[in-house]
Amino acid sequence: MAFSQTVGRLLVPLGVAAAVVQASIYDVPGGYQAVMFDRFSGVKSKASGEGTHFLVPWLQRAILYDCRIKPRNISTTTGSKDLQMVSITLRVLSRPDIEHLPKIYQSLGMDYDERVLPSIGNEVLKSIVAQFDAAELITQREVVSSRIRADLLQRAGEFNIKLEDVSITHLTFGKEFTQAVEAKQIAQQDAERAKFIVEKAEQERQAAVIRAEGEAEAAATISRSLEKAGEAFVAFRKIEASKAIVQSLANNPNRRAHLYVGNLSPRVTEYMLTEIFAVAGPVQHVKIIPDRNYQHGGLNYGFVEYMDMRAAETALQTLNGRKIFDTEIRVNWAYQGQQNKEDTTGHYHVFVGDLSPEVNDEVLAKAFSAFGTMSDARVMWDMNSGKSRGYGFLAFRDKTDAEQAIATMNGEWLGSRAIRVNWANQKTQGAPAVGVPAASPRPGGGGGAPAPINFQGGPLSYESVVQQTPSYNSTVYVGNLVPYCTQADLIPLFQSIGYLSEIRMQADRGFAFVKLDTHEHAAMAIVQLQGQMVHGRPIKCSWGKDRADGGAAQPGGPLTPTAAPAAYGQMPMYGMPQPNSYGQYGFGAYGAFPAQGAGAPGATGPGSPGMPQPTGAPATGLGLAAGGPQPGADPNAAAAGQAGQAQWGAADPSYYSNYWGGYYGQAGQQAAGDAQMQGPA
Repeated sequence: MAFSQTVGRLLVPLGVAAAVVQASIYDVPGGYQAVMFDRFSGVKSKASGEGTHFLVPWLQRAILYDCRIKPRNISTTTGSKDLQMVSITLRVLSRPDIEHLPKIYQSLGMDYDERVLPSIGNEVLKSIVAQFDAAELITQREVVSSRIRADLLQRAGEFNIKLEDVSITHLTFGKEFTQAVEAKQIAQQDAERAKFIVEKAEQERQAAVIRAEGEAEAAATISRSLEKAGEAFVAFRKIEASKAIVQSLANNPNRRAHLYVGNLSPRVTEYMLTEIFAVAGPVQHVKIIPDRNYQHGGLNYGFVEYMDMRAAETALQTLNGRKIFDTEIRVNWAYQGQQNKEDTTGHYHVFVGDLSPEVNDEVLAKAFSAFGTMSDARVMWDMNSGKSRGYGFLAFRDKTDAEQAIATMNGEWLGSRAIRVNWANQKTQGAPAVGVPAASPRPGGGGGAPAPINFQGGPLSYESVVQQTPSYNSTVYVGNLVPYCTQADLIPLFQSIGYLSEIRMQADRGFAFVKLDTHEHAAMAIVQLQGQMVHGRPIKCSWGKDRADGGAAQPGGPLTPTAAPAAYGQMPMYGMPQPNSYGQYGFGAYGAFPAQGAGAPGATGPGSPGMPQPTGAPATGLGLAAGGPQPGADPNAAAAGQAGQAQWGAADPSYYSNYWGGYYGQAGQQAAGDAQMQGPA
């Protein structure tokens, strides 16, 4: 009992003592500082650091401050020097100045950062941004940021606040300014692109000048060599080129074994032609093109494809010149631009004009793919510049689809332009462009001859060219050729447009004749190849005089195209050397037939039926009338003809034997006409 009373008396003082000790001790955590407030003396001038400290209970009180770094975002919208609205955001890392914590407590209190930073941050941002243009805020961002940091540090220091870092985290402009900046960037890019295009064009121009100078120098060197060597060099080059053509056509691995077969009687069927040509080897495909419009004197032509190139070579050597139904057929390599291209001779052709530069064959074909019977789509390209000529052609198997394409697509937008769609031959709307003459021949003697193309005028129009001659004419005159030009130079140009039936070279006289499969392909060749450079010279293309393969002249007189200017009327007409008998060729456009006689290599009779025949014994191998050359003829013509024909054996059935035999056998009275054939220089 006495013990418990003793313990009770001791616990009360001990409890009071413990409470006094507890009230006299306070702890300051890490990162904090304590400001001491005394009821008698006020705020102490020095703050207490981390740890345990003593104070007088009830007389003193400790206020803890968090002195760790605090992040804060300050955002504002203000105007730049050029009055552009700018939205800018700062991220500020701040803490109180420990040495001045008592002063901060006295003047700002515990929420010092909320009271100071937003106001001074907005003030500094607006003052600094107003000193720079909008563009300078982007290009001189580091300068702007350092200026803001310096001013903000100074202003915060006035309130005893330390800033550890100040950085711009967001900077945007008004919608109008952003669009203007984007437009400026696009303009700069376009300017750079234009500069590049100009530099590229200048380089191409310089290259073209250098190339032209080189070609001119080469031509001058060759001309000097020709003057020294005479005609022997030209003859040697022609023989060499002839062999090279035959060899390259036969050995080209990328070329299929295609043969052209001309002078086919209408009675010859595809089955019959297959059986005949099968003697040389397996035949893969045979196609006969009917001469519906009397383009080849009523004789058809066709193409034979072998599975083996050797079989095609054998057929070329053995069947050329053989007779089928009393008609001597002609066999040659079939030159074509696209191996698997469908024959569109009898299809309906449509012209498409005002094409934008980005439209190519594929785009044109897709635009008209809704018309199911479309068989061909082709954009015409300038072979010098490589750019589109702005028009193209379509072919349809069905007339209804062609009419619907014209009615539906005319005026529609393709690419960046509204296109024009019409029949390829506007004088024959509603009919295939290949089948009806674009102009009717006038009564009169001799074959029909169209007005030639104006070589000195502006760009040729396909519509005007295709109407300048009847649709049975498919012969192109090629002028302004260098003397050493060969077939190898012309074949790549023309075979990209259509099948080539024949090529007649008279390069020493500055011209040649190219016969294509259709009138439309010939018109395309005239338009597209006009001015094409060959050995440094721009070639001149025009219509040649076309006549039936059998040698009979087409009825009618010279044509007067409605679209041709009157100034064209004084220009010379051009003729196509036609096969009057095997080994003999004459120029029908000269207004007279060359005398025909027996004795030409491979000839079996006195001459072709329907041709004026000479009286008396014919001159051997020259096709001249008895008694020698005609009055006014060159006395050296006979010797030249014999020399030309001596290059080929009488039994040689090749294409070149046909050409050289007739070339040297022309009558001398045609010399004046030949001079006109070369056209303007």
